[in-house]
Amino acid sequence: MQPDLKEIVEQYGVMVSSIAHRMIQNKEIAKEAAQEVWYEIIKSIDSFNGESGLSTWIYTICKRTILRYARNERIATMNELREFRELPAIDYNGQDRDEQEWIKSMLRLVSDSPEPLPDERCPVDIHIQDKPQPAVQANQ
Repeated sequence: MQPDLKEIVEQYGVMVSSIAHRMIQNKEIAKEAAQEVWYEIIKSIDSFNGESGLSTWIYTICKRTILRYARNERIATMNELREFRELPAIDYNGQDRDEQEWIKSMLRLVSDSPEPLPDERCPVDIHIQDKPQPAVQANQ
């Protein structure tokens, strides 16, 4: 007997959405990942044989699909940080040397980390020639 898709969406919709938004920082990518999960569930519903619980089967599809999106998001973010680190140095004329070194150390810490970034975002204010620039999110 094939499970009713409407009941599945009503029962597991919040779970799929919350897992996507917890694992993926970018809200648009998280929505896209959740949609991909539902596509995979609908496409594969005939292969559900009941050996495991329906929730386990859905969770497995959800985890695999969202992890794929999360890995791609992390790779893109790390590449952007590496490109930023490779920009030529700005001549600060010796001003704010401590702040400059702290920013460099934070960027090294974030971009060299083998682990995924924490769920919290780390705003960093960059001052160039005493003009504050918009905060840069280390984890977008």
